Amino acid sequence: MITKKIFLIAVIIFLVLIAASCGKSEDNAKNQSQIDNAADADTEINENGNENISGGKIQPVLPENANYNGHVFNIIVSGNIGTNDINDFHSEEENGDTIPDAVYIRNITVEDKLGIKINALPMPGSGSGENAFRKSVQAQDFSYDAAMLGGYGASNLAMQGMLMDLNSVAWLDFDKPWWDQKAVKDLTIKDRLFYMTGDFDTAANMDWTYCILFNKKLAQDYAVENLYELVKSGKWTVDKFAQYASIVSGDLNGDGIMDRNDLYGALIWDDTMMGIINATGEKCCIVNSEGELQLTLFTPKTLSMFEKYTDVVFNKNIAFGYQRAGEFGEEMFANNQALFTVKTLFVVSEIRAMETDFGILPYFKYDEAQSEYYNTVSSFFSRFLCIPMNQSGDELERTGAIMEAIAAESHYTVRPAYYERSLKGKHSRDDDSSEMLDIIFDTRTYDLGWFYAIGNYNEGIMNLFRSYKNDFTSMYEKSIGLAERKINQINESFAEILN
Repeated sequence: MITKKIFLIAVIIFLVLIAASCGKSEDNAKNQSQIDNAADADTEINENGNENISGGKIQPVLPENANYNGHVFNIIVSGNIGTNDINDFHSEEENGDTIPDAVYIRNITVEDKLGIKINALPMPGSGSGENAFRKSVQAQDFSYDAAMLGGYGASNLAMQGMLMDLNSVAWLDFDKPWWDQKAVKDLTIKDRLFYMTGDFDTAANMDWTYCILFNKKLAQDYAVENLYELVKSGKWTVDKFAQYASIVSGDLNGDGIMDRNDLYGALIWDDTMMGIINATGEKCCIVNSEGELQLTLFTPKTLSMFEKYTDVVFNKNIAFGYQRAGEFGEEMFANNQALFTVKTLFVVSEIRAMETDFGILPYFKYDEAQSEYYNTVSSFFSRFLCIPMNQSGDELERTGAIMEAIAAESHYTVRPAYYERSLKGKHSRDDDSSEMLDIIFDTRTYDLGWFYAIGNYNEGIMNLFRSYKNDFTSMYEKSIGLAERKINQINESFAEILN
């Protein structure tokens, strides 16, 4: 009898242990599934194990139970001519349009969370937003919580001491994935960051990031090798661009004149001349180790890149500078009249009805030894978040919390919507182009030499293309005095502001 009792007890214990083990396995599997799902939501989670993750998303660190009691968050939305067609801070309702719908969802989510109303104030035209911002700071009237201003305007205001150092603003965390890490690196001066961008801005810093599009049908017709694989292998160089652009040319209407009615290897945007300088990894100006602006435009590498590129684009049988002929670039590309178009991601939205499939590429490298690709953010079409210098205390903390919340929510709404719009062609989603977009955005570059128009080199290098002149050295030397005076003025201004 005792033996049977012992045996039954042993069986019960064994069954309990098995059940506990199964439960633990199920819990482990459940936990692993949650981890996998979270990792799929954002790769930053694996790198930041201490992040607050909810619903598969990294959550911003904000004031606990923050409620700003219906505060109207006034933000200027402005820039240079052409950047005001899309307002990334305003959308009335969902209407089936990918990005406006995402902006609407983002806005109501943040408004409900923080008890605010986002009031975007569009100010079209070059300088209008900058001037309104400056007058408000000078009058101390606190009309605006923040602003999205063009790159030229934001640079001017920073030099004039009108902008808050964003690194000093509570709740803004520029280590988070919704802020552009390249902008942090390129725009910081003596540990101060006066203007910034992130996933909330598709209208300028995404759409106006330099890229190259290629026509898949023409690539196939002319036996061009797999361009995506070239990029991924690190072999997409200016020499490869020149090689393939040079084999595509044709007088389509047989009139003996190469014009907008014919076939080309490449369609060229004037501003690409700035992009090829940055594509080498060099810049017009850098911020040196002392936190001062330094002229770096003229180097053997930039000179060589200029010569390689202009050897192709100055050949009027191969390349067409369409801005001199009435802005027909998008129409020509959509009509299968070029293998490449060298412009920005803005083109994608303009040609989405194109019958032929096209692909997206980063700007090419100088050579295979170069460590990565570099894709310029247009100085003319760029926009940046700024906060007025006269904000302080609770108001400044509120602005920081609101902008962090907007940026964070944009990472999961606006940015995916932008990818969807850029990749949804007429036939199917292009997964390779998705990888190309990742490369492009991960290698964006911001050149303060262009933003401050040092030596007017931005116009000078474009004028060389417009006039088909290849004397880069003379252009540089002609403006060196002007460039050095402007750099000294900027450095002296920041030295005074930051002391």
